[in-house]
Parts: sequence; C-alpha cells; structure tokens
Amino acid sequence: MNQAWYIFGSTLPIVSALGLHRRSGGKRGTSGPRSTSFDYIASQCRKRTFWVAYTIDKYLAVVFGRPRLYHDDDIDQDFPDEVNDEDMTPQGRAAHEPKMDCQVDSLICHAKLAQLIDRVSREVYSIKKTSKQERLESAHKFSRELHQWRESLPYHLGTLRPMSLIPSFRRQATALKLAYCHAIMHVNRPFILGTPGNNGEGQPTPLEDSVAECINAAKTALETVDTMATDGTLFHALWWTPYVTFCALAVVYVWEIQQSRAAPEDDHGLRPLIELAERCQNHLARATAPDSPSRRYSVIIEELRQEAQRQLARAPRLAQPATDAHPQQPEQHPSRNTGTIAAMANVGELNTDEQAGQQMFVSEGDAGFGGVDLLDGWQTTDWLDLDSSAFGPFPGFEDSPNLWTDNPHPPIG
Repeated sequence: MNQAWYIFGSTLPIVSALGLHRRSGGKRGTSGPRSTSFDYIASQCRKRTFWVAYTIDKYLAVVFGRPRLYHDDDIDQDFPDEVNDEDMTPQGRAAHEPKMDCQVDSLICHAKLAQLIDRVSREVYSIKKTSKQERLESAHKFSRELHQWRESLPYHLGTLRPMSLIPSFRRQATALKLAYCHAIMHVNRPFILGTPGNNGEGQPTPLEDSVAECINAAKTALETVDTMATDGTLFHALWWTPYVTFCALAVVYVWEIQQSRAAPEDDHGLRPLIELAERCQNHLARATAPDSPSRRYSVIIEELRQEAQRQLARAPRLAQPATDAHPQQPEQHPSRNTGTIAAMANVGELNTDEQAGQQMFVSEGDAGFGGVDLLDGWQTTDWLDLDSSAFGPFPGFEDSPNLWTDNPHPPIG
C-alpha cells in the first residue's frame, strides 16, 4: 500500500501537467468556436481519468491518515457524461444510444462521495482548535448531505439488491454501499465517546442521533462484508474492503467499551452485533500474505477486542467506590493515548501468523494503559491515528517507541 501511494503521488503531477483537472478551453470562456479537432471520446476519457485519480486521492488520504494531494479550489473539471463506451463516437453520443443503465454512473457517484469525504476530513477532523459543538454541527450537516447523496443514486445502484444484478453492476453497487457506510461512520464516530446512553427524557439528543447512525452504519457494513465473504466472490476484489471492515470493527469495539463503562450490568443488546463483528474479524484475518493490510488490521483489531473484554471484566470492580486501602489511580495525561496507537503501529515487527494475540495496547494488570482507561482523553484525531496504524511509522526508523508523541518530525512513510 505504501508503494502504491508513492507511485500514485508521482502520477498526480502528470495528471495536473496535462490539465486534466481543468475544463477544456471552450468551457473556461475562451472565445471562438470549438476546435475542429475536438474528440468527444478523448474529452470523456480525460474527465474519467481525472475523477478516478481524484477519488483515489481522497480515499488513500483517509486510509493512510495523510494530507490530500488535490484541493477543490484548484479544480473546475466537469464530471463525465453518463454514457457507455460503446455509445460514444468522436463527434459525440451515438444517435442510436439506447436507454439503459450506464457503467459510468458509479464513477460519478463515487467522485461526489469523495468530495464529501474531503470536506468531512477538513472540518470534522480539523487539527485546528475546534469546539465539540462545532464539530457536531458540521457532522449533522454532512450527514444530511450524505442522505441526499444516497437518495440520488440510480435505481440499479441504490435500490436493487446487489445479488440480483449482473457482475459488473453488483460490484459497483456493493462498493458504493460500503463507501456510504464508511462515510457515515467517518462523519459520526468522533462522538461515540460523547454520551453514555439516552438522556432519560425519551427524546434522543443530537449527539445520541450521531452515535446511533454510526453504529447502524457499522452494522450494515459488517453485514455486507459477512455476505461478501460467504459468497466468496467480492471480498478480496475491492481493494479497500479490509479498511472499511477495520473501521466498522473499531466502531463496534469502542462502543462496547463505552457501554461497559457506562452500565456494566447491561449488554445493551449488543451481543448479536458483537457476534457479527467477531465473524467479520475472522474474515479479515484470513489473508494469504502475512504482511498484507488485512492481516495487519486483524492484529490491531484483535488487541482492541481484547481491550473491550478487559474493560467488561473490570467494569463491575471499577463501579465499586474506592477505599483507603485501594485508592483510585490518578489520571495520566490524555496524550498517552497517542502513544498507545503508536505502539500499535509497530505491528510490522510481529510474526502475524503466530503472534496475532501479542499485546500492543500496553496494560499493567487491571490498571489499563499506564493506569488510564484506553479511551480516556481520546481525541477526534486519534481516530485518524488508529486508521493509519497499520501503515506506519516504521519500527526502527527512530529510537523513540512513541513516534507521534516524542518525534516532532514523524516519518512520511
């Protein structure tokens, strides 16, 4: 994946040098008639090429937790026309073009979703000092836009069951479904730790609405992945299925930890969801290459699952009042959580076939991470660190074990 990112990074300047991010001269207001050498097929290929590159850029940035390379302020390229390859001629659309589902619809829908993902990353996950209320308001705005995007999908991509479609459309519909679930999780997961449960007044708060939407999206994503793995035809065909699975599992296990801390005696009806998560975790672990992203994700998720189990085991005792003989431990600085994620990043050192259970969340008996519960002080940007933990920093690059906290100039690998 890192190699793909490096190669992709060297490709984007070529795309920009060719001007694929800009409209053609005639559409930018250039005077005079359209050039007689205009080729409709070439024009459409330019647009398709650019928007594929744009979409990959936005998603790689999310997966790696790295800055986006394209910026919307520099782009005015139009989306490609909804026309199949066989219905194009150098002069324009074929006169006999039939009314049928278009293979390009998926590309356009994905590009529009990538635009939303980019804005979410800039606003909800901004590293600038932003109040939680401002982030929540932004999240609700983007959730509404995502719902509108979902409603605008063509019938064959948004309404029909994927299994009833021909293989090419089935793949597109499944990819868009997972992308939508990921977008909903991406928007709302920063608020999972914001509330222990319902406010008791019968009416859910905006914060609780965000949490519920995030959990439902995670459930839908896991159900889709479970079906894909059972069917055996698509799970490894979509390059970022492991990442979406990882995100959904992280949401479920973090939510399990949160609920166990809020009400230890109540499982909140999570058992079916946890069983689904464990099945999908097994799917994720069945990677053929020991150093594949799927295997790395499964190692990290296993540690998060074990932490959830530790929290469940500790919760009844933590609910008891502290005594003089057993005083409560003082809180540590919240930034230690970043060190936890940095420790997870050293998954590259593991023999993942035999040591998938090796502990990366540092624990000292019942004291949790250095005497602090794993999620105490968890910040919005910690989700991004968790996302990227399977791909860096590289062990041995610096002497410091906690690169994100101790090294002011972290490696770019």
